Amino acid sequence: MNIRINKPSNRKQSGFTLLELVIVIAILAVIGGAALVAYDGLDKKAAKSQATFNLAAIDKGVRMSKVITGNYPDDLDLVVQSDSTLADPTGTTAVSADTGGFFSRVPRSIEGTDNDQSTGDGLFSMYALTAEMVTAFDEVGIDSVRGITIANDTAAISLANRAFDAAPTGVGTEAAVATGLVVPIIKTQNHGAANSNDLAAITGLAADTTHIVVALGLGNNSSIVSDDVTVNSGNFSEAPFYADLASTEYGRFYLLFHIASDTGGTADEIDANEVFSEARFVGVLDAEGNWLDQEFADANGTKS
Repeated sequence: MNIRINKPSNRKQSGFTLLELVIVIAILAVIGGAALVAYDGLDKKAAKSQATFNLAAIDKGVRMSKVITGNYPDDLDLVVQSDSTLADPTGTTAVSADTGGFFSRVPRSIEGTDNDQSTGDGLFSMYALTAEMVTAFDEVGIDSVRGITIANDTAAISLANRAFDAAPTGVGTEAAVATGLVVPIIKTQNHGAANSNDLAAITGLAADTTHIVVALGLGNNSSIVSDDVTVNSGNFSEAPFYADLASTEYGRFYLLFHIASDTGGTADEIDANEVFSEARFVGVLDAEGNWLDQEFADANGTKS
């Protein structure tokens, strides 16, 4: 009698591993829906309640991704315009057709109502990454972002939430996270604000210290799962969105990454040795700049 023994195959499986599927389930299945109840004036409250749920779920999903894969989601949306090459980002002066600024569809609570980055009254400011900061992002798998050039940020954009997709859906393109790339940050002491009170409320960081916390949009192009040899990868098919906005406004959620704090070198400035070895995920904001506790209070009518 002949006995046939099947030898185990050494070929790499092309499908997802169990751990990768865990992430897909945790992030996609948990936060993929934004179903709202629109009945008898309850749609706005439903939107805020859903946003509260999404904020908590996104936070858990991103942290799980880091624990399991060692990386955070990549190819996040950069809501700051760059020049025509995207390799030479804009400066931090007033917003104009020549110098760039925030993506035109960002809600005014983020950018500021005066449409001028240098004196804006919104939550975000701008900051040019140093070489040390680029390394900090690279260490956690964030080596590219989705950007929009000044020329492409026009009235012709029909879907603000898909503007960072490649053509024909959007006008975005991939840009390397490199030295000098201008990114949006939460305003902090000496960088757009007199103190770090907003950061203290959102993340618990010290209010009397200068910090650099970068805010990047969680768009459809953001990678959820990838392995070391880039065989397996997964993107959001539909990134979660905040519904209590006009259809023409960017309604994605923002991931917050703490990359540096002033520890006593040059007063209120960030020295090279004060940049962390790797970026630290510290929270999520909705499209209007609200964080979990604030959104919860707003949804339940307890916000003062």
